[in-house]
Amino acid sequence: KRAKMIYTFETISPRELLVSKNKGNEPTRRDLRLIEDLLLDYNLKPGVVNVLVDYILNINDKKLTRALVETMAGEWQRKGIETVEDAMSLCEKRQQQPKKQQRKRT
Repeated sequence: KRAKMIYTFETISPRELLVSKNKGNEPTRRDLRLIEDLLLDYNLKPGVVNVLVDYILNINDKKLTRALVETMAGEWQRKGIETVEDAMSLCEKRQQQPKKQQRKRT
């Protein structure tokens, strides 16, 4: 299953991923600009961008928030994430971390 996901992330374009996540509908210009920025400004490979977009959509209620995406892209750039496998491992590691407990107001 993991190998199939890796293959999919490596072979489809980020635009195609957005179309599939959007139930076949064309992505918005804003989403496409965000993808373009990730590829050009952050120098992330298309497969890594696919993992990032998929992860953000899963953890952020299907919303691509520019600030969150750019924050994570910068982190991945600093950590030297260059392969789909590295990106997926980082996402899995992050999902296993316990969520910060919210402070209760008194």
